[in-house]
Amino acid sequence: MSAELQSWMSANLGPSSSRVLSVSPIIQGAGRTSSQNTPGGGTPIQPGNLQAIIDRFSKSQAMANKANEARYGQLLAGADQFGQSAMNANAQLTTQEQARSGSSLISRGLGNSTIVDSVRQGIARQGQYRAQDINERVLANKQGIIERRTDQQPNLSLLAQLLSRQGAI
Repeated sequence: MSAELQSWMSANLGPSSSRVLSVSPIIQGAGRTSSQNTPGGGTPIQPGNLQAIIDRFSKSQAMANKANEARYGQLLAGADQFGQSAMNANAQLTTQEQARSGSSLISRGLGNSTIVDSVRQGIARQGQYRAQDINERVLANKQGIIERRTDQQPNLSLLAQLLSRQGAI
């Protein structure tokens, strides 16, 4: 295996993938023969079996993409779930504050005045502001998740180019 191929495999498939003839699960088994074994436990790749390697690589890449999409969905759903929990807590807090202030005003003899309604409306407005803040934070969190998503893929054409060189495998 050429040094350039070993370097590419190590960088894109992990450091253990560059062991001589003991290749990663992406490539392992392409062109295998049952009578050959290698010291590292992998299966040697037969020269000229480049398409099998590329097919195996593509299949593994598709599986990884599917797993990445699932994880991305989980992150966005987690942000929504956090937002819903915060909204529920805000609604509870607003209701408790309105009840507490109403009780306090009534105990002071102001229960029949317009002050009770004004205080409750003020508390409701504060609850709305908090709800708006929660929504903005959840949106910012989701935007951050979307912005930090990179989806960098291994370069299949570079792999094919390296494998096609004489003496690469």
